[in-house]
Amino acid sequence: MSEKTQIITKLVEDIISATDIDCDISIEEDADGIHVDLRGEELGILIGKDGNTLDSIEFILGIAANRGQEERSKVFLDIEGYKSRKKERIEEMSKQAAEKVEQTGEAMSLSPMNPYERRLVHMVLKESTAVITESIGEEPERHIVIKPI
Repeated sequence: MSEKTQIITKLVEDIISATDIDCDISIEEDADGIHVDLRGEELGILIGKDGNTLDSIEFILGIAANRGQEERSKVFLDIEGYKSRKKERIEEMSKQAAEKVEQTGEAMSLSPMNPYERRLVHMVLKESTAVITESIGEEPERHIVIKPI
């Protein structure tokens, strides 16, 4: 187990202990980064509204893992598959919006999203020959506009 993985393991265990939640912790390290997966009941408190608490914990884990390190590692946190399901919803929503834009010939603005979510939309639609995507606006209102080609 690498030093970074040890740091993350200790921090996750401390968070779980402080919240008095019973869950299983899985931490794996690969070429993409360090993947933390939490499974159990009553984990909604760690997900928070729209995944905001989950995102904050993931951010803190990344800071802790990379502090004082020359080589940076991306830390991925998923709780009860929340991020996986959210990714699937965003991908499906992107495809449906692109189809609507293609059918109507009119541009469509999506709701504001965080950078990760916007990147997903761009990636899903980048190969499209019918639409293009553009991020516009300033945080926290930055959003994607899908336009016909």
